[in-house]
Amino acid sequence: SQGTERERRMETETNQPTPAEAPVEAKEVAAAQAATLNVGRARPARERKQTQRLMPEGPKEKKKLEIVAGGGTRLGDIPNVAFLVGKFNRKDDFLKKVHALLYRKPGAYLVIKKNILEFSGKPGYGSEGTSDEMAKDAAKLETFKVEELNLLLDTLDLPRGKGEESKKDGKIKRILEFLRAPKVMSTRDLAAAEEKKKAQRKRKAQRKKKTGAAAGGAKKAKKATTTKAAKSQITTLGSESESESESES
Repeated sequence: SQGTERERRMETETNQPTPAEAPVEAKEVAAAQAATLNVGRARPARERKQTQRLMPEGPKEKKKLEIVAGGGTRLGDIPNVAFLVGKFNRKDDFLKKVHALLYRKPGAYLVIKKNILEFSGKPGYGSEGTSDEMAKDAAKLETFKVEELNLLLDTLDLPRGKGEESKKDGKIKRILEFLRAPKVMSTRDLAAAEEKKKAQRKRKAQRKKKTGAAAGGAKKAKKATTTKAAKSQITTLGSESESESESES
């Protein structure tokens, strides 16, 4: 009948997928097929990367100072230089400048005096004339103040100079020539001279002490004499007063 045919047509339309549902069913079918194909296949192992740990760098090893023998006398074998270097405090900044001039390094304060006294000349200067190394040291000395150049001249037992030689260029020239090949520059014995001055100051202090003690003793004796005389005078005056009283009575 017409009613039955209409019901069948409506049921058929109801069972057909809607356009929105069709893609979902297609995805499910594709996923099921892919799962079927992958059954029995082992999943490839993931490559494990090795962990890299950053290790802190250790302290760099300092190069030990190599002291090359020069063509002159060791500064430690020049009595006046050894004496004057010994008077410095080893932490003095001036010693660092001297060490840097001699070895191109400031030097550790524990060995700075020892290294300076081991210096015996600069082979790079050559026997005469001006070399590149000497020119570098001349430029370094140009940065020194005049007071520092004078102190360096004094320490190396060199004269400060007079007239033209007292100018900065003259001072630098004398220092460089000395550094080429150090040697004893004077016959003075500064250590003996200082000991002599110390002995003189000691004797003077002792004399002053004795003089002071003697003066103090004389002062005390004078005071005692004065006191005794005063007492004697008072006693005499008392006796005279008593005598006068007896006479009147």
